Amino acid sequence: MKHVTTILTLLIVTFLSACNEKKIVTEKEVEAYIKEMPAHPAILKQVDDDLNFWQGRLTELPDATSAQIKVAGLLIKRFQYTGNIMQLHEADSLYQLANGLIKQNGSSVYRALAANAITQHQFLKAKNYLDSAYNLGDDKYLTILMQFDVAIELGNYALAEKKLLVLKKDNDFDYLIRAAKYQDHVKGNLENAIAFMETAVQKISTNNTGLYCWAKSNLADMYGHANRFEDAYKNYLDVLQKDSAYYHCLKGIAWLSFSHDKNTVLATKILIALKKVHPIADYDLLLAEIAAFENDSINSTVLITQYYKQTSNYLYGDMYKRYHFNLQADAFGNYQSALELATEEVRSRPTAASYDLLAWAYYKKGAINKAVQILQSNVENRVFEPGVLYHMGVIYKAAGNKKKAKKYLKEAAEAAYELGPVLSKEITKELGII
Repeated sequence: MKHVTTILTLLIVTFLSACNEKKIVTEKEVEAYIKEMPAHPAILKQVDDDLNFWQGRLTELPDATSAQIKVAGLLIKRFQYTGNIMQLHEADSLYQLANGLIKQNGSSVYRALAANAITQHQFLKAKNYLDSAYNLGDDKYLTILMQFDVAIELGNYALAEKKLLVLKKDNDFDYLIRAAKYQDHVKGNLENAIAFMETAVQKISTNNTGLYCWAKSNLADMYGHANRFEDAYKNYLDVLQKDSAYYHCLKGIAWLSFSHDKNTVLATKILIALKKVHPIADYDLLLAEIAAFENDSINSTVLITQYYKQTSNYLYGDMYKRYHFNLQADAFGNYQSALELATEEVRSRPTAASYDLLAWAYYKKGAINKAVQILQSNVENRVFEPGVLYHMGVIYKAAGNKKKAKKYLKEAAEAAYELGPVLSKEITKELGII
């Protein structure tokens, strides 16, 4: 009876809190961006014009390395607006050709190859390219910047810290954004991370549209994680005023509408509009979560199946591996496949977050002691992502460690916005029966 009362109390508090919270997203303001969303934005038109020019040069001079590099760079830019995975692979092939012709004369193509590998979540490959770039000796500062990025992704935090110390220039944008990343991902200090990112944003000229939009949209994401919802919304709008086709910000506003405002109608409208102009699978996964929140299990299943089918294309490589793990472990109930994916992820990217996947897979298979052992050896006090905290809470609850279960579930509950309403409801339920 006590447990039932606790659950009811938690649900009532959650309901009243949701009712009293101020809505953040202004529908009229956002719908203007949806209506004006161009199918072929001006930036993409410029990319296509440049691409036609340089592809013409490449046809005339197939071995012209400058043309190969230009076309590769433009294909990557185009991918950002189209989501066409073939363009990343075409770019990679051109960089490989250019690298073979340039040989030992410069490190820039190795960095370009590394950047492309990072986009495809091939971090070990990126590391090897950057090691080659570093050994060539030119433009070492640019190479070290990327070596820091890859070290973070591979969980080599000691190396990341070493690279960050080499980079340290308090007024340098590139240093500041990496200091923010280090504070957030390694130290778990979101407040410090935001402070670094705010300083970085101040360093950008508003004339540099691309950098301005990237930095402000990332700052908006961080504000959301810190429950500073109005600041997040304002920054998303600032970016859209500069580039109305900056899809990441519209996706961020869709999440604000759903996770904070519980306005599923507006969130769905934004995501469907995005799908029409930017046909990537990611939107289906968000739409599936909204459908699950509305108890529309049939539509949720259709959307998840659609998403999984599209992202299972071998061309995507490792880009969606973690999402596939979550589906296998939590949606499809295919625990052996989940375990295989987690094992692959640990092998290629041995971070605490990867080990969390391994622990969750063993938990799902019923190997509770094995899951706890992995948490204690490789996860606890090494990662601060709310999804990981949720996993730890559930696993410790299953292991009978109520103290740790409550601790981690409460910490996860504080990130309700980031986790979303569906998972937050599960956390409330888990807390209610400890």
